[in-house]
Amino acid sequence: MAEDEPTPVHFALPFRWGPTGHAVENEQDSTEDIVDCVICSILTPRGWRVDEPEFGITDPTFSAPIDTGLLMTEIDRDEPRAKPTLEPIIDERMTRDEFVANIRMAL
Repeated sequence: MAEDEPTPVHFALPFRWGPTGHAVENEQDSTEDIVDCVICSILTPRGWRVDEPEFGITDPTFSAPIDTGLLMTEIDRDEPRAKPTLEPIIDERMTRDEFVANIRMAL
């Protein structure tokens, strides 16, 4: 990209207005941009986007146990820049039907 070309930007999540009255944006390939892309992937049910039906994750709501391998594969497919890994959170107060995890990204 030539020096006089502007850096590509994407809308930040959640979409909001900044103090200048313009939409808040993230610079393309910034940490914030990649994190927002992962959040979009996780919050989008697979098949919901008509223009890109493969985007998003398979709804794990009624899956027991949750297929964490599939979850990581789908996130990695949608946002390979993140290189996601899963760290399950073990809490003795949780029932066997609960699953909570941190998704770490190697940026």
